[in-house]
Amino acid sequence: MYDQYRQQMAAKLTAMLKPEHKRILCAGDPLPEMQLHCQNAGLEFVQLDSLSNDWRDTSRDQPHLKLNLPQKHFDLLVVFHGLEQTLDPERLLLELRKYVQPAGETYLVAYNVGHISTLINLLTEGWAYQEDGALRNNHIRYFSNESLRRLMDQVGFEFVDEVVYQMLQLPVLTRQLSQMMKNPYLNILSFIMIGRKLNSFPFIDFEDHAEKEPPTPRSPRLPSNA
Repeated sequence: MYDQYRQQMAAKLTAMLKPEHKRILCAGDPLPEMQLHCQNAGLEFVQLDSLSNDWRDTSRDQPHLKLNLPQKHFDLLVVFHGLEQTLDPERLLLELRKYVQPAGETYLVAYNVGHISTLINLLTEGWAYQEDGALRNNHIRYFSNESLRRLMDQVGFEFVDEVVYQMLQLPVLTRQLSQMMKNPYLNILSFIMIGRKLNSFPFIDFEDHAEKEPPTPRSPRLPSNA
């Protein structure tokens, strides 16, 4: 199931590229299909793993990513199942947004922890890790639709739209639970959250000295009377 999912998701993300997406930064799991497409189309495609092996450790204790990249350079940031692997998704995105140009966008792809497979796993196996999916054995963070939107707000990406990956063929148990729980996301395996970079305070990036606010002039000190 997940091999098919990843093939279809790679094709979907590639199809979502826009003419203005000339420079793409990809974090998380590799997307060789998209990379090959970009190379054939003369687009710039950079995989974060090729620049940093410790991006997953980004956190308050290790807040900065040292990347040999120009800031405000990329038109699109794609995070493909990378948020689930990192210690601090918020800190990682705050670092990566530095490399996105002011009119840039992001596609955040993450599994839905509220998918029916996770609930059945919890009921039958007590949260047993799997080879893939929301409970993949290297995942340490888990997301719902609401938590992904909240994360985007926290790191300065305005929510624009979402694309969902839905399982079309439902087992009987899934259909029954869907009817009972009335959960619109129960059958959604993953989300693509589409965001636009915000450039208003407090998300103004002051990487260039020319963009920093000038210091407030101090009033001259008057001589004190003797």
